[in-house]
This record gives sequence, structure tokens and C-alpha cells, in this order.
Amino acid sequence: MYDVTLAGDDEPISFADRPEAQAMRAADGARDSARAYAAMAGAVAGRIGQLLDIVLSTRGGDPELEAFAATIDRERLLGATAAVSHWSSLGLLRDDLSVDAARDVVWTLISPAVDSMLRQRGWSRTDYQEWLARTLLATVLRDEVTATASDAGS
Repeated sequence: MYDVTLAGDDEPISFADRPEAQAMRAADGARDSARAYAAMAGAVAGRIGQLLDIVLSTRGGDPELEAFAATIDRERLLGATAAVSHWSSLGLLRDDLSVDAARDVVWTLISPAVDSMLRQRGWSRTDYQEWLARTLLATVLRDEVTATASDAGS
């Protein structure tokens, strides 16, 4: 059930090959990539957020639910790693941030706990996506204007 909810269907297509992930990889520059990633993360959170609220709040030491929660964290880490690796290969990461640190920031930003807290505060899916894109640009990705100016001066 989780995999179908995560993907939005039961098609045998890996998440990396789905249109949302392809759009993020095809995006041109940091701003477009941040927006595409935020749209993808927002769509996923919209599909699984409430399910994860229930599962994660009721796990209470249940070994199967604890294992499921650990799997979710690992899968989220793999997704964050893939995005950050892509951004790094394009030179889009901030100069003052290591790849590992950037991955950890993204992993935290897309946490089910963050999504749950923002929904509790009444944020819409659009609010979340816009916030995530802005936050990625402020914390992980290079400012394109500054990067272009400093690259030109080199």
C-alpha cells in the first residue's frame, strides 16, 4: 500500500524514472531545479503525508512499524542523495556546503515530520512547495545571480 501511495499508481516504474523526477533532472538552473524538486516532494508528501502521520504516531515500539519507519528514512535518504548528487554534478551546490551536509539538509527538509507540522499549521500543498523551493535556494543551492557574477570574474 505504501509503495502504491508513494508513487500514485501501481505501475512498475522506478521513482527515478517517473515524470516528476525526470522534470527535476531536466530543469535548467538552480531555481527551476528547486521548483521542480519541491513540486515532486510536495506531490509525494500530499500522497503519503496523512498515512505516515498515522503509521508513525502508532508505531510505539512495534518491531514491524519501527522497521517500516527505518525503511522510510533510508528511502528518503536515497532520494535526497540522488537529488544532491545531481545538483553537485551540475555545479549547483553552494560552495560553503559539502555534498554530505547538503544531503542531510534536504533529507531533513523533506521529512514527514516537517510536512506534518506545516499541515498542522494550516499550510496548503502549494505553500509547502513554495517554501521548500525557497529554502533549498537559501540553504543548499547556489544563487544563480551571485554564481554567474563570481564565475565571470574568475
